[in-house]
Amino acid sequence: MTRRYCQQCSKPETACLCQYLSPQNNSIAVIILRHPDEETKAIGTAKLASLGLSKSKVVTSLEISEAEVADLLTVFSCSDPLFIYPQALSDDYPHYVYDFEKERFTSSALYKHYDSIILLDGTWRNTRELLHRNVWLKNLATLNLVNVGESRYRIRQAKQKGALATIEAIALALVLLDNSFNASKLLKPFEKMIEFQIDKMGQDVYQNNYPTNNNSKPK
Repeated sequence: MTRRYCQQCSKPETACLCQYLSPQNNSIAVIILRHPDEETKAIGTAKLASLGLSKSKVVTSLEISEAEVADLLTVFSCSDPLFIYPQALSDDYPHYVYDFEKERFTSSALYKHYDSIILLDGTWRNTRELLHRNVWLKNLATLNLVNVGESRYRIRQAKQKGALATIEAIALALVLLDNSFNASKLLKPFEKMIEFQIDKMGQDVYQNNYPTNNNSKPK
């Protein structure tokens, strides 16, 4: 039997998440640069994030020029992006850190300087490749989110401390930068997707293969 997919969320019709989507008008635009390896993954979250935000765009490619991204931002009337990345990439551009345990920035009034964010979607190896192929990203101010708590991505065995799904990183960044943003609305289809995958594999398989996390949530 041929598996049929939802045209909007790209999930199999039996696992369609569209009923849980609550699109919202984000003031901070979101550009997601997705590695091609992520496009066909059943549990990818970039598409879900873009469906939940009016000002968002997913670009699937190994290379995209700075001019092309600038054109995408222009559509959203934006021109000053902030790159969400765990380290400073250049001494010539600002690098901010937000510590969720201390609940403070290393620099104040960050939201007044930037009107959009850029993220990379893929494994750590994928994102390093994207950064290597798109060297212009090193010319952007960066924001590092630290002490973010455990990921809700209970069916992914990421080894890196603080590893988040793309949609979770977006939610945390927008909580900080966009006063009108509702994290719960964006994350609901993601949580339903995880629940569906766990139900599909069965509790015994899940408990034997994945550790139980005490997940923290964006406020």
